[in-house]
Amino acid sequence: MTLYMSRVLCFCIAAYLHCHLTCQSPLESTRLSSLRKLEHSHRLCLKLMQSLPRRTPTNFTLSAVNAVPMETVIGHKKLNFLGPLCNLPCSYMTKRVFNIRLTHCLNLDNQSLGFIPDINRILTKYALLHALDRYLSDGVFLSKCAWK
Repeated sequence: MTLYMSRVLCFCIAAYLHCHLTCQSPLESTRLSSLRKLEHSHRLCLKLMQSLPRRTPTNFTLSAVNAVPMETVIGHKKLNFLGPLCNLPCSYMTKRVFNIRLTHCLNLDNQSLGFIPDINRILTKYALLHALDRYLSDGVFLSKCAWK
């Protein structure tokens, strides 16, 4: 690894960590400004690692290394957390608290921040809301294989 590449890598890691630490946890609702900062540093790192000019179109930068936007990565992590949470045995306190919050947020509360509203938005975006509806009505969630 050349000195230039090592400096670029260090800069990219520092920029990513700075933005990642100023954002909320991926399991909580991410603020739009924090997500924009994280997305911007992610694109900048990808451009620097590929030695591309800063004004290179984002679509080209992402597709050249088969990368996806950070919003997609965070949404994927939230969905990966939802599957095992819904498939926990009913004896776990975590599942009982989740079920209470889920029914409360979807039926009574019109809040727009938090894990459950984010999950609802992501499932709606990818036309997977039927899985959550089935879980709420029957108590059965998709199997691990089907959820992946």
